[in-house]
Amino acid sequence: MIKSDFHTHSDFSGDSKTPMRHMIDSAISKGIQNLCFTEHNDPDFVYVIPEEKGMFDLNTSAYLQKASQFKNEYAKAINILHGVELGVQEHLSDKL
Repeated sequence: MIKSDFHTHSDFSGDSKTPMRHMIDSAISKGIQNLCFTEHNDPDFVYVIPEEKGMFDLNTSAYLQKASQFKNEYAKAINILHGVELGVQEHLSDKL
């Protein structure tokens, strides 16, 4: 049985539309004890489709606020962690 998932994306990432609460509730129902949201932040992502521009720009303050809220709200049921998947490219080191 998987007890932890340390690489998930919620609707804070451009590649997911699933709200955090839904993901947490689903993880709890599956017996997962540790869930880490690792939302994308890639300030230099090359967008091929113009409508997608900015989809990997993380709203850090909103993300941290929501993650902290759920960490406290669900503390007795699951350990909620948060992180960021950076689009690390050598020429961006001064932006991170």
